[in-house]
Amino acid sequence: MKYLYIGSGILIMLLALCILVGCVLSSRTEAAAEVLQQALDASLTDDFQTAANRAKEAAGQWHGSLRLYSSFLCHDETDEVTIEFAELMLCSGQQGQEEFQLHCASLLARLHHIAQMDLPLYHNILMKRA
Repeated sequence: MKYLYIGSGILIMLLALCILVGCVLSSRTEAAAEVLQQALDASLTDDFQTAANRAKEAAGQWHGSLRLYSSFLCHDETDEVTIEFAELMLCSGQQGQEEFQLHCASLLARLHHIAQMDLPLYHNILMKRA
């Protein structure tokens, strides 16, 4: 009976750790997505300087947490987001605001996906993985 309690305790601790890591990843990703949304909103109102500054801030938040992301997420996904942030930074220095808005929207979709994909939600648990 003692082994059952020990095993159950270990299982509960691991489950709590997994949920905690998912919540931390989600909150950091949502914070970067919120700043990126502000950049997109500023770009849509033709405030290009604010849009560029917010995009740079969002990229800084992403890069500040990159080691954490790389520890728990698939490297392909983190590499793609990092590349998209680099492309967004190139667009913010040029006059192509439509391209900037396109990259912002694409990055927002990716960041929202990353924020939701490891949370213990019914659609994450019940979805069949290929």
